[in-house]
Amino acid sequence: MIDDMEEDNGVMKNKEIVKKQRTREIPTETSTNVLHGTKDFAYAIDMAESILIRNDDTLNEVDPSMSVEKQQLSTRKDKIPLIIVPSAPTAKITLFNVKKFLENSIFEDARTFRAQGMKKPEYVTVERVKRNGQVVVYDIVDSVAKFSQSDWNRVCCVFVGGQAWQFIGWKYENPFELFLHVKGVFPKWSDEKVSGKAAHWVVTPLDIHRHQRHRDKLCVSQFWDMLDKYNQVNKRFLNF
Repeated sequence: MIDDMEEDNGVMKNKEIVKKQRTREIPTETSTNVLHGTKDFAYAIDMAESILIRNDDTLNEVDPSMSVEKQQLSTRKDKIPLIIVPSAPTAKITLFNVKKFLENSIFEDARTFRAQGMKKPEYVTVERVKRNGQVVVYDIVDSVAKFSQSDWNRVCCVFVGGQAWQFIGWKYENPFELFLHVKGVFPKWSDEKVSGKAAHWVVTPLDIHRHQRHRDKLCVSQFWDMLDKYNQVNKRFLNF
């Protein structure tokens, strides 16, 4: 019995010696093992396959609430400049006449459209033709009730009527804070001065001639130049 145990112990010691010796050996390189390598890359293959499967599943995932077309439209919309005009019927520029003014360079009193029974639109889209022939779209509204943060980011210009209540419910209700974030424009008759509260706001006067309609083109051109300069510095992410 003791002899058998000693024999078994001897075998185990021999195995351990051989194992240690093998760990110290430098494997002999042959043309076969050099070509095949000494490492097993099966784990790497499995990992790569799992990554490819995961990526494929991710690419195939589709948000049911937003199609590709809607996603593209959303991206484009986020870059459309947005202008806010007063809702007051006595304002020089409103949703009634802003399209004709900015697109055709013709000022027409907003009250004329109201007298004709025209219904005020919820918003207006202006297509501006630049000097190089490029057409740029601007969205124009007079209410911010349905504004999202994305909409506020798009606001580049506000036409003011001179009354502080115009800004009630806005993201920036204080005019002094508001015009730190957007370009303020005060449309007025060319023979008048900026008066009232607007005289203390950081706004740029927009001179409109009472009767000389041939001067409207220059007025509109100056407006676009002014807005372009502002956007170039403050709203470069917009398409202007």
